[in-house]
Amino acid sequence: RYAEGGGMVTWGNRLMGGSLESTAWHPDVKEQISCGVLVLQVYATRGAFAVVLDGLGIFTWGSPDSGGDSRSVRDQIRGSNVQVKQVCSTRDAFAALLEGPGVVAWGSKHKGGDCSSVGKQLHGNNASVRQIYATGHAFAAVLDDRGIVTWGDADKGAGNPAVKSQLMGLGPVTEVYATRDDPDRGAFCATMAGGGLVTWGPPKGEDIFNVKRRLRGLVKIKQISSTRGAFAALLMDGSVVTWGIADFGGDSSKMKDKLNGKPPVQKLFSTERAFASMLTDGSVATWGHSEFGGDSSAVQFELSGVHTVNSLYATSAAFAAKLEGYGVVTWGHPALGGDSSKVRELLCGHPPVAQVYSNDGAFAAVLETGRLVTWGDQTMGGESKAAERHFEKNKSHVKRMCTTERAFAATLQGGGVVTWGHPDFGGDSAAARRRLNGRAQVRQIFATRGAFAAILDA
Repeated sequence: RYAEGGGMVTWGNRLMGGSLESTAWHPDVKEQISCGVLVLQVYATRGAFAVVLDGLGIFTWGSPDSGGDSRSVRDQIRGSNVQVKQVCSTRDAFAALLEGPGVVAWGSKHKGGDCSSVGKQLHGNNASVRQIYATGHAFAAVLDDRGIVTWGDADKGAGNPAVKSQLMGLGPVTEVYATRDDPDRGAFCATMAGGGLVTWGPPKGEDIFNVKRRLRGLVKIKQISSTRGAFAALLMDGSVVTWGIADFGGDSSKMKDKLNGKPPVQKLFSTERAFASMLTDGSVATWGHSEFGGDSSAVQFELSGVHTVNSLYATSAAFAAKLEGYGVVTWGHPALGGDSSKVRELLCGHPPVAQVYSNDGAFAAVLETGRLVTWGDQTMGGESKAAERHFEKNKSHVKRMCTTERAFAATLQGGGVVTWGHPDFGGDSAAARRRLNGRAQVRQIFATRGAFAAILDA
């Protein structure tokens, strides 16, 4: 639970949720959310927010085409008796799992905003939905011991009738994963209670149900990561299996000697079209599209294990590795964070880098001294002189950071919020400055593609 008495403040692109003013927004609700109703949770599509308010249910604002207009399901999602178990979102639609009524969806019909076609599977014959998952265009609801129900774009994750039929008979499912949000494609994969994995959708251009041979049977999976067109599964033995479009990381054959589990892979990371794996010996292996971080040869020595890699971070097309006792090295698309040469001296590890954050096209590093260092696309937050001056002048330390597609918002230890990046994507918070000045503590910040919403304490 986030706030009681303090309310909420928004800023950024008005068409993406940056303003509470909306034809679908009722004045009495605006007053409640701005002045003191308990906010239980906040969710977002790329252009709209949905908040769960204590004793009132779910309220939305933002682009009507992205789920900001929920009037069609108002009676189902609002009221003192509404108990929200989960809210999930595609690019432009929401799906709520409610106690009693089950699943309710709204927003773009083409992206899962209408689940009436699968109403019988979701609500009939004592069906019990355990959890909902989403690609950018489709939803997948896991039923208790009965398989999966999908709806939305058939070509981007929902599947054709043959796929839907097979999914309903899967049996117990432990977890479902989706490819990264992409305007042109989408696919799911699911791990089974008895071991193994199934996948559907078009990561290879087809929409057929298939099972990866090596992932059949009792194979146990530790982690699954995805790009926009491929999956990578980290198995319990430390090896990695990939599938999907080769240019999106689906072909890892050139890295087979690094991904065979000797030494074991510890964790997987991804950009839109490339993967990076962190191994237990401190090294890093990469594959996929070279311009999206799949080629790390320029920093091969730094990633060889001579300096232990503590963590990896990613924009849409570049990686940054935080090395123990060495600082940060980057690779991938130069304009989207892969080139950090202009701030190399600040990232050398003296003083140490405390944390790294990223949006689609820029990185932000916070040094242990509190100094802010940014690089990448300048219009997306790679240039932050005003924010840096604020940090230096006020000796502020970052408490946490949130990002839109092209902007950053940092909450500070002493109170207040500092923003930078594209003004139309939340980088300019001047209109909300009075409420973000630190007098009311900011509990948490949430984001759509182009706007922020901050929960305030009283």
